[in-house]
Amino acid sequence: MNLTLNYYLLLLFATFNLILAIVVHFNNEKNKVATWFSLILGGTTLWIFTNAMTLRATDVESGIFWSQISYFSAVIIAAAFFYFSLVFPDITSRKIDRYIPKKIHKIYLAVAVPLVTVTVFIPEFTVRDVNLYPWQIFTGPGIYIFSSFFLLTIIWTFRNLIGKYFISTGIEKMKVSFDLFPELERLYLLKEEVRNIYHECKENKNEARKRLNRAIEQLPEKEKKTLSKHSEEILNYFDQYTTNAFTEGVHTKFKLIKRISFGLRNPEIYVRKLTLAFVEPSLFV
Repeated sequence: MNLTLNYYLLLLFATFNLILAIVVHFNNEKNKVATWFSLILGGTTLWIFTNAMTLRATDVESGIFWSQISYFSAVIIAAAFFYFSLVFPDITSRKIDRYIPKKIHKIYLAVAVPLVTVTVFIPEFTVRDVNLYPWQIFTGPGIYIFSSFFLLTIIWTFRNLIGKYFISTGIEKMKVSFDLFPELERLYLLKEEVRNIYHECKENKNEARKRLNRAIEQLPEKEKKTLSKHSEEILNYFDQYTTNAFTEGVHTKFKLIKRISFGLRNPEIYVRKLTLAFVEPSLFV
């Protein structure tokens, strides 16, 4: 019963991954990032499917075959993930040029992938034997070649991704962050929408209320509760178009004076410095 349930669950996951891979690819056919990401999903689909088929293996030969296909799918995943790390993100910048696809990367994949694939399918070299009940794979010396390739490729891949993140700045870093963390991009766009409300709805408080409520509905629960509680106070800006920006600026200047003075023991000196800070420079001429 458990084997049957696991079999159908794996087939369900494989189907979901396959649909996702197709959608990603055909929505962005000319985008290299999307193409290689869809290939990662395709390799994952094959790996899940082969694991499902091993649960239905009725003889040793079919068990060995599906095990070999499983190792081959892991090769595809590693290779696709590696090249994905070179083309991601889809921006042009001199800073990340060292991580874009070069001749050495293409030679590595062109040599390593076929070599490891051949070793996987050599009889009794990588997969020596299998035990059906309970399921167990007995590996041969080829597993060391496969493991070395897989670990080296994954380490190199993460080196590329982490390196791109740390050397990128401004728009580049934002693009990398958004691609790695889609939720961050969603929250950033919500922040920009709230900002745009102030610029685009100055003549229409009702429109500002509608747009603010739409933005609040898309926030996480805690932030939604906070902004909903204070939404009317926020919208009061559209009555007189005034803010406490000047007051906040004065407070900032107070703190700056105290900081550059390394603290002040005498309140009178502090008051004098604050007074001088707000005197028109022309009065000193």
